[in-house]
Amino acid sequence: MLRTGRATSIDGTQIAFSEWGNAAGPPVLLIHGWLFSRQAFARQMHGELAERCRVVAYDLRGHGESGKPERLSDYSDGKVWAADLQCVLEAVGIEHPILAGWSLGGRVAAHYVFAEGPERVAGLNLIAARILQLSRSSTSVSSGQSPEATARFVRNCTNSPFSAADDELFLSAAKSVPIVAREGASAWHVDYGSFFDELALPVLVTHGGSDPLTPASAAGKIVRRLRGQLSIYPGCGHMPFWEESARFNAELAQFAEQTLSLGG
Repeated sequence: MLRTGRATSIDGTQIAFSEWGNAAGPPVLLIHGWLFSRQAFARQMHGELAERCRVVAYDLRGHGESGKPERLSDYSDGKVWAADLQCVLEAVGIEHPILAGWSLGGRVAAHYVFAEGPERVAGLNLIAARILQLSRSSTSVSSGQSPEATARFVRNCTNSPFSAADDELFLSAAKSVPIVAREGASAWHVDYGSFFDELALPVLVTHGGSDPLTPASAAGKIVRRLRGQLSIYPGCGHMPFWEESARFNAELAQFAEQTLSLGG
């Protein structure tokens, strides 16, 4: 790992991040999903992605080691999620990254493109995301409020069970996310109009073929509207980057390098 650090967002919230990999490679920013943390990308710290790309991951506000503001308004405005991403990019000195967003992280990545402009980004990797169904959240607060529901949600993210150590790690991270952050992450939505229909960015859509949380139809819709590439992982659940990490790392590294060579 090259380093860890904290960046200050627009409202003073501290955003924790890590950076690793090939400092000379194309920059890739990994954005985790609801109730997880950047530790979800532990299997991206080794292998082809780290060997070929400069990789950064951060904890969403209210998650992991990032600040946990106490008001719903600190989460319910899309601009703060975009600002968090931007402050991390500024802290590490990256311009024109590949944004790889998983689940809620995919929504954050897409909103950043909308808020800051597509010229700020080289490409998008949307992983198990439902970015085009924004009238309703892709997360469910009720599914994660009780300890039992939280555990079911976390364990339903993969078809292959976590090891005992990983299960404890991810459950601990999920339980540390305050209710206000869970509610706020589900509260913000924006009418993007035809913005995504007119988007001209390289897009890779990654989806588990047996994802019980986000239907494959969501991936197909993104591919059609954004004219992207579709990569389905048979037998994988909501975390293909975890269950098939070697394939995922190679595909994302290739996508990043191809995008860079095209001047994306």
